[in-house]
Amino acid sequence: MTTTSETMAAGYSEDDRRKAKVFFDRAATVAATGNYDYGIEMYIQGLMIYPEAVDAHQALRDVAMKRKVTGGKPLGMWQAAKLKGGKDDKLTMLNQEKLLAFDPGNISYMTGIVQAAYRAELPKTILWIGPILQRANLDSPNPDIKIFLILKDVYRGIREF
Repeated sequence: MTTTSETMAAGYSEDDRRKAKVFFDRAATVAATGNYDYGIEMYIQGLMIYPEAVDAHQALRDVAMKRKVTGGKPLGMWQAAKLKGGKDDKLTMLNQEKLLAFDPGNISYMTGIVQAAYRAELPKTILWIGPILQRANLDSPNPDIKIFLILKDVYRGIREF
């Protein structure tokens, strides 16, 4: 059984990509006006349809960073608690990504994205967030060896060495 990036990413049609693009385009438009929270929501809605859109993940991260620079605060405790779990792995990954969008430096949210994306068989997403997580952990005052081991196991699981 091969679980390479190409075979795992199968399952999203051109129609899915077009539907998601509508949300991504809207997200870019509203984020450009400074409405970062709504832009984040639109990116998450589009990623719900097509979660392997790496460009959209990166655009969402860019919006999150702009939001942070302009004084954006993380979600409140109650809002964050609503997003902790999910019934399926794709939803869990997107919940973690939304939390990360409101708190772009949070290593535990990045780790949650990697782990949920692996369980949901979303290798392009893993290959996008993995280096970001690795760099964030390396730059941390106290790098956590467990995170490096998680990354090692995930990369081995998707056969990306």
